[in-house]
Amino acid sequence: MFNLLPDQDKAALRREYNFRRALVYMGGIIAVMTLSLAFLVPVYVITYYKYHSVDVQYNSIIHARDGSEQAYIKDIKKINSLLDVLKDTHDLRSEAIFKLIIDAKQAGVTIIKIGYIRESQINIRMEGVADNRESLRSFTKALSQIKGLKVGELPISEFVRDAHIPFALDMVLTT
Repeated sequence: MFNLLPDQDKAALRREYNFRRALVYMGGIIAVMTLSLAFLVPVYVITYYKYHSVDVQYNSIIHARDGSEQAYIKDIKKINSLLDVLKDTHDLRSEAIFKLIIDAKQAGVTIIKIGYIRESQINIRMEGVADNRESLRSFTKALSQIKGLKVGELPISEFVRDAHIPFALDMVLTT
């Protein structure tokens, strides 16, 4: 290729090109910084007002108290008493219900199914097989000893066979 421009003009064009390129880079950096600042300002303002709100609440609590430890202990006891009212006094999780029944199970009784429905009271249905009438009677007697558990009637007639007696028992656990 031919060299048509003198060296002075080439140097002037190169300087002008580098100057414009630097301006474009600086404009891009300024645009990124402006956008970053625009996105950070709302976060800063929200954080500032939340901090100010918490600070005002903290100062009002500190100034409302006389600073004695007895007042704090009194408030903690009051909060604990309110939480005790809300706390369920009975342990009525499904594991606890099944444990009550299994602990009352006698030798000679096999439990096949236990199901329950939790409403204002807990309705429990249990099915199983007993080896004989006496083990079934002792099992229902042990279940009736559980506090809060009402065992339905278990019909054991003389017509029922003496061994491997299938049974279905309905119970209600009141809360």
